[in-house]
Amino acid sequence: MPTSLSGSATASGLNLTVELDPRDRAVAAGAAVVVRVRATETEDSVAIIDDAAVELVRTLTYAYRRANAYGPSSNAIERVVTVIDRSPLDGVAGLAPGEVIERAAVVKVPVDGPGTTAGRIIQVAWSVHVRFVLAGRPDAIAGRALVVRSPAEECADDGRTEPVEAARRGVDMSFRELSARTVRSGVPLTGTLHIAAERSVPARMVRVELVLREEVERGPGAGGNGPRGAAEDGQESQTVVARTVVACRPFAPGQWLDVPFTLEVPTPLPAPSLRLPGLRIRWELRGVVDLPLRLDPRLTLGLVGATTAPE
Repeated sequence: MPTSLSGSATASGLNLTVELDPRDRAVAAGAAVVVRVRATETEDSVAIIDDAAVELVRTLTYAYRRANAYGPSSNAIERVVTVIDRSPLDGVAGLAPGEVIERAAVVKVPVDGPGTTAGRIIQVAWSVHVRFVLAGRPDAIAGRALVVRSPAEECADDGRTEPVEAARRGVDMSFRELSARTVRSGVPLTGTLHIAAERSVPARMVRVELVLREEVERGPGAGGNGPRGAAEDGQESQTVVARTVVACRPFAPGQWLDVPFTLEVPTPLPAPSLRLPGLRIRWELRGVVDLPLRLDPRLTLGLVGATTAPE
């Protein structure tokens, strides 16, 4: 039967109620979650319980491009459900009609998470399931959604990379007075984009953008070093989360412009930085000089997206 994430469910004559501690159901990676279970037999017969356990479940969903030898490629979705931790409920063998039992168990979120993620093409969801395996009846299952907050420590190098320039076209750019290299929910990112012209530049406007990049390297089943197969086409998504736009005049050689910016970071942050096999989420700060009919000069600086509070 499908798992109820409302915290209670009635199936196979057994009513299950699940409560989590912390009550707001939000924890940091590496935390322990206390699960309290209440089971009531609602039928006029004894429920024989072969097994009862609490499970910590991670659901990873991602989109990829599926190649087609006879036409264009198409979008496809892969979903992987994994039981990360399991704690048995001891002393639960059977329930008489109307009988109630209450038990508690603990499951632990891995230190490396990953955190709860709500990207466009990559999503990570966590939940706690309580499962009773009943003799002669379908399993009774209930659950609660769990939010896992991540410091994204495995992606800390993203916040130490050097800025990358592209299509300079006589423009030199740098970020100055940046408030942080870590993006956090609701904390504005401030700084100044310094732009200097080495030659005449027909600039029309300047943009400073906070960008969420999601990268799926390949689909399921891809592997080996042979020719690309139908499942190996990756996909990428770029979302501008916040933007500052400033109109400007064309630059003459030697002219410069400082563009102060304040980028509002959403609450909650949609995704922490993430690194899993074949999957990557990056945060970037991007400065762009808009030019007519040619590639725009841009400066990109790597950031770290963290969904935990600062220490």
